[in-house]
Amino acid sequence: TARITLRPDVIAYSSAISACDKVHEWEVALALFSELQQANLVLDPVVCGAAISACGHGLQWFLALRLLSEVQRDGLQPSTVLR
Repeated sequence: TARITLRPDVIAYSSAISACDKVHEWEVALALFSELQQANLVLDPVVCGAAISACGHGLQWFLALRLLSEVQRDGLQPSTVLR
C-alpha cells in the first residue's frame, strides 16, 4: 500500500500556536514555533505574532521580547493583531 506523508504548512502551525495561546500553553506554542523554524517554512507576521502573544499570555515576558527581537532582526514585523 502507498504511504502518504502529510507535512503541516505555516497556516497549520499558526492555527495550532494560536490555539495554544488561547489555552495558555506557551511552552507547547514555542515548541511548535521551533518545529516550524526547523522545517524551514517561511515565517509570516501572523505566526510570529501568535508565538509572541502565547509567551505574553503565559507571563513569559523575557521570551516574548526575545522572540520579538529575533523576528525583527530577520526583517519581519509581527502582526499587530495580538490579543
